[in-house]
Amino acid sequence: MRNDSGRTQEEMAHVLGISLRYLGSIERGKVSPSVTLLGAFATALDVSPCDLITPLGESR
Repeated sequence: MRNDSGRTQEEMAHVLGISLRYLGSIERGKVSPSVTLLGAFATALDVSPCDLITPLGESR
């Protein structure tokens, strides 16, 4: 979704107030964001938090 939004990792990390390394770990599935950070992701991407946690190919 970040790529589809046209944002770079650097831009997204800045908007979220997290390190680029931490963002990369989240995107690779190595760590899970907090619920608060998940909400910030959704806001930054202009989507519902449910859109971020629904497995690809499934509808909510």
